[in-house]
Amino acid sequence: NWLRKQNTNAAEVVHLFQEKYLEWPPISQDIVSKIEKQFRERGHVRRQTASVLNISHSSILRVLTENQMHSYKLVPTNELAEDDFDRRILFW
Repeated sequence: NWLRKQNTNAAEVVHLFQEKYLEWPPISQDIVSKIEKQFRERGHVRRQTASVLNISHSSILRVLTENQMHSYKLVPTNELAEDDFDRRILFW
């Protein structure tokens, strides 16, 4: 069931990509799946994606920006405690 959902998502991504970027070479579901896997494992894929699709790194960045997708780095933080607000007020 999970694999079928992933294949459906990849097929939808391929369709949407090819519909929006007619001038670029077509992509395959296999490429989309590999890119998604790399993203889940590493959190970034721009350079790898650019080389796989044979387009520039800046084009990948533009596509991500157009689709309101942004790179981020996960930064672990501490949970807030109940008295954190009071301490913050005292600090100022």
